[in-house]
Amino acid sequence: MTADSRPDFPMTELAQEITAEVQRLQARIASLLIYQAVLSGEVGTAFQQLLQALSQPTKDGINCLHAYGQWFYALAQRGQSWQEYLLQTLLKTENPFSLMAQQVEFAHLPQPLVAAVRHDLQQLQQLYVCSGDQLSLWVQALSGGAMARGRSLTIAPVVWPSQSSLTAAPFQNLEDWAAGTAALAAYYRQQGTGLVADYRALRWHGGSTGGHCPCRWEFSGRTGWL
Repeated sequence: MTADSRPDFPMTELAQEITAEVQRLQARIASLLIYQAVLSGEVGTAFQQLLQALSQPTKDGINCLHAYGQWFYALAQRGQSWQEYLLQTLLKTENPFSLMAQQVEFAHLPQPLVAAVRHDLQQLQQLYVCSGDQLSLWVQALSGGAMARGRSLTIAPVVWPSQSSLTAAPFQNLEDWAAGTAALAAYYRQQGTGLVADYRALRWHGGSTGGHCPCRWEFSGRTGWL
C-alpha cells in the first residue's frame, strides 16, 4: 500500500496484520511466471479484487463486503470451493509447461521452465491454503467500522464450504507442491490440457469410448492426441 492509498483513519493492530498478510498474497500472485491464467478467470479476478479491497479497506469496510460478495457469487455460479476451482484450473490451463510436457519427457524440459513452474507451484500453494473461512474472518474484522472504532461484524460472511476435492492433483497432498513438478508433467502427458482434458471427461452415446478417442488433432499450430 502506498502512502497515497493508505486509509485516512487509524488502523488497529489486527487490521494492520490482515492487510500485511493480504499484501503478501498479492505479491505471490504478481510473481507468477507461468500460471498467471489460473487467476485470470471470473473467480480468479474476483479473488484478486477481494484482496485489493482487503489491502485498502474503506472506513466502514463496505468495499470488502462488496468484493467478498462478488467472489462468493462467482464460486456459487460454478458450484465450487476456492480450492477446487484453483486445482481444476491449474490442471487444465494451457501454458508453455503444460503443452511442452505433453510432447517432451520431463528430463528434457528446459531447466528455466521447470524452475519457473516450481516457483509458481509454491505461490499457488499459499493461495490454496487461503481458505474461504480465512477470507470471511478477514472481511468480518475489517467491516462495520472495525478499524476506526474497534468493532466488527457480529457474524462472518457465509463461506462456500471446502469439500473433499473431486480433482485429483498429483501434488496436492505434498508438504511442498514444488516437489510434485515431475508428477504434474506426467499428468499433463497422460491427461492433456484445455479442450483435450475436457474431452476425456465425456462419454460417447453411440459407443463405449470411456471418454478417450485415439485421434490426432491440429489447431493453431499445436499438435496433440485425444
